[in-house]
Amino acid sequence: MIRIGQCFIFLGTIALVLPLGSILLLPGLFMIGLGCAPIFPSLLHETPKNFGKENSQAIMGIQMASAYIGTTLMPPLFGQIGSHIGFTVFPLFIITVLVLQIIVIETMNRKIDKTKD
Repeated sequence: MIRIGQCFIFLGTIALVLPLGSILLLPGLFMIGLGCAPIFPSLLHETPKNFGKENSQAIMGIQMASAYIGTTLMPPLFGQIGSHIGFTVFPLFIITVLVLQIIVIETMNRKIDKTKD
């Protein structure tokens, strides 16, 4: 579910940068939102399996706090970036955050797979 969501975010971002005017703007934003939807719940669902049941409550607290911090800080951060550089960098901002997310999640998955071996 996480990887499918990331693919939707990527495809939505590509739709934003295609030179077709505003035709794909709304579908692109919709795809980005649709891609974001399964990621957080899926990460929470996998927490007991990834970190053990004894640690899952504390880890879920960290995940919830991080999500709240992200939803609080990311819009004003992009607003500042957009006001100085221009709002055409929105797709680049989304791709940058997506790449960071992929790196973090895949690094965690690799570490967890190593500990299971």
